Amino acid sequence: MKKKLTRLFSVLLAAVLVLGTLPVSAMGTDVADPPASAVDDTPAEVSAAEPEEASVVDETPDGEKDQSGEAAAAATYAPADVQYKIVHLDCGRKYFSKDWIIALLYEMKNDGYNQLQLAFGNDGLRFLLNDMSFTANGATYDNDTVVAKVKEGNKAQNSSGDESYLTEAEMDEIIAKANELGIEIVPLLNLPGHANAILDIVDDKYNASGSNNTLDVANSVEAREFGKAIFVKYVDYFSGKGCKFFNFGADEYANDASGTFSFSRLNSAQYQTFVSFINDLAGYISEKNMTPRAFNDGLYYNNRRIDTNEYANITKIQCCYWSSGWGSYPVASAPVISSNNHEMINTNGDFYYVLGKDDKFDSDYSYASNFTNSGFMGSTISKPVGSMFCIWCDYPNAETETKVAQKTRLVLRAMAQRMDNQTVSVSDNVVANGFNADGTINNTVDDSLIKIS
Repeated sequence: MKKKLTRLFSVLLAAVLVLGTLPVSAMGTDVADPPASAVDDTPAEVSAAEPEEASVVDETPDGEKDQSGEAAAAATYAPADVQYKIVHLDCGRKYFSKDWIIALLYEMKNDGYNQLQLAFGNDGLRFLLNDMSFTANGATYDNDTVVAKVKEGNKAQNSSGDESYLTEAEMDEIIAKANELGIEIVPLLNLPGHANAILDIVDDKYNASGSNNTLDVANSVEAREFGKAIFVKYVDYFSGKGCKFFNFGADEYANDASGTFSFSRLNSAQYQTFVSFINDLAGYISEKNMTPRAFNDGLYYNNRRIDTNEYANITKIQCCYWSSGWGSYPVASAPVISSNNHEMINTNGDFYYVLGKDDKFDSDYSYASNFTNSGFMGSTISKPVGSMFCIWCDYPNAETETKVAQKTRLVLRAMAQRMDNQTVSVSDNVVANGFNADGTINNTVDDSLIKIS
């Protein structure tokens, strides 16, 4: 009897030890989100003072991070983290090769990011589907004509002189590699502004007055239908690839036109027509089981009201808040947008890396120490759903893609640490299949050699 009890005790003890080593998910038990009051959002020490909180977004992270570093079927996040840690790449103004973008994904995996936003449609249009033909306003645009027009548009925008674009096969490969590494691809096709190459398809027939980059959606039904026809093709493709988010930009309306700046040029009726247009875009994205995103500029501009009963899709938009505006550009504050039930993503323009401009990261990564997830431009938001580090290519020829890699690889690490509320302490290790210190691609064959900082 004693031996039987001893054997039973040993079996039970072994079972307890085995269960104790398994993650909670392996036990088939649902884990509730921690209450907001239990979440410690105190940031690590930084060189700048933490601004006073002005508004609260009720967003509780989803559990604890997998300590193995491997991608899980459903992403989980530690309580101190934002849900989405995002890198934005302006690959519309400047062409980045498929291999370069895949190397960036390896760097992001190393650093702990979980989303790459590819702004392929931003002034230029540098991702083309196998079939680019479409019909709008009774006119059919054949594939060869569209491709030829876009290539010319890509060369002309920002004096790039480069017609290059990613093919559908290359984008398929990028998405497959991102999935393998546990990183989500977020496509960005900017409408109605920053649409230079798209407008070139129709020889600037649907331009807003005085603008070379914006569809005249505030005044023209035809312009709206033309933009939607192209938009639908891309949403359908990315939805079919399993992407869960789609950003349509909606910033800086006719910002290249002289006179009154951007959205300030729209009267109340025109602004409501613009709102109707982006409401339709958000609705179509939602129908495809994706979450819409946009920049903050056009939302509640100059404290204009948006009737969310009439435009029910507006509040589905996750707001990427990059600028609090200036005297001639009175955009809504982050707290105002948050109070209208938008999930907020900190896209703080003070922490951009911009090709060809003097910015805070030209010399090194130390300025990242000033970043906090809650520190939005002009105000604070507690518990945003995400933070984003942006690489913008306003002057696409200012740097090669190799130079961009060289100058941003350590900045990426520093910003990721701040998104995790950690003190900046950057390792200079070379990531296998990522970038070497000189910005060239490290072509290590064995993925198991990836070094996690």
